[in-house]
Amino acid sequence: MSGDEEIQQAIMRFQRNEITEHIVYKRLAERAKGRNAEVLKSISDDELRYYNEWKMFTDMLLISLGIAAISFLIGWLARGVLQIEI
Repeated sequence: MSGDEEIQQAIMRFQRNEITEHIVYKRLAERAKGRNAEVLKSISDDELRYYNEWKMFTDMLLISLGIAAISFLIGWLARGVLQIEI
């Protein structure tokens, strides 16, 4: 696995952890009362924000990978290596 792939995997893992933690804290907040519920809701909101921040990176990675794949296919089409019938 290349360094880039390892970074992509790590970012995806961080993103999954944040959304999981958001859900856990949200459910705990729903069961708690008073100040405890407020604190847990605040933590849940933070975890969701962190998830969305990591998601920006994964979205950019997916877009970059998509552009690279399209460029690769166009190159093959241009060289006649890949032929598509329409």
